[in-house]
Amino acid sequence: MLSSLSKLFLVCVCLNFIFMPSIYSKESQAPKKKNKEPIELTAYDRKVLEDGEISGVRRVTGSVLAAVPGFGLGHAVQGRYLYKGMVFTLTELGCVVLFAVGREGGTAAIFPFLGFKIWEFVDSIVGSGRHNTRYHQLQSLSPDSDGSNFKIIPVPIVRKDDSGQQTTHLGLALTWNIP
Repeated sequence: MLSSLSKLFLVCVCLNFIFMPSIYSKESQAPKKKNKEPIELTAYDRKVLEDGEISGVRRVTGSVLAAVPGFGLGHAVQGRYLYKGMVFTLTELGCVVLFAVGREGGTAAIFPFLGFKIWEFVDSIVGSGRHNTRYHQLQSLSPDSDGSNFKIIPVPIVRKDDSGQQTTHLGLALTWNIP
């Protein structure tokens, strides 16, 4: 049987792949390039390009940490703490303080706390997907980009023969960015 943490991890993995916004939203489709004129970037766009793509491992780990301890830790793992994670740190800590010092056991603070926890978990999944979608849009608009989603990159291939001697060869890998 799977432990509850393993089940949570599997749910986070599934949700990260189900709710990829690039599949469902029209706004996530990158505009077609007509020419190589420079475009003006907003501060948010510059930040997205600077941060780069959020890897699958960081997306899933961030989702798990957003669900279990919360308090903005998942967003910190994803590199989005100052942008969104700090909101959850402050609001969830505020709810904990209200719960600790509130009248009638502070039960009025439970519902906002649960609401922020749910929002944090959903945003850790959807927000990281939107970040990656915007990153790929901006990459495709780059003057250096040829508009292709396929790239061929050199990779080292290490092999051992029967005698245990190691040889290194140069190979090629095909990568495909799905917009």
